[in-house]
Amino acid sequence: MIDTRTFIKEIVQNLPEYSAYEYHPSLKCVSWKYDDCKFKFYDDEESEFHEVDLEKFCKGYDILKDLWKNKKLFFYGINSEADFEDPGQWDADIMDSLIQCAIFGEVIYG
Repeated sequence: MIDTRTFIKEIVQNLPEYSAYEYHPSLKCVSWKYDDCKFKFYDDEESEFHEVDLEKFCKGYDILKDLWKNKKLFFYGINSEADFEDPGQWDADIMDSLIQCAIFGEVIYG
């Protein structure tokens, strides 16, 4: 079992790049403070901003993991809990889902 807070701090280092991909147009990372683990996202669909901190990411992670465990979400290359807990397996699709779970408590965009 991983320490969620440490895991989150590691995977969010690439958030600005992950949210810049053309196939993830709904939530764009527009500002960040890596040291404080605080990020601001612009929601193209709703034309509003959302702020996410470490606590929201941790809650979003728990929601995302539960959705994945209950086979409500599928991610390429994530076939076991060990894969899910391996930061090297996380890509832009999984990060996008994490951000949505942190903001909305569910995946609402694609």
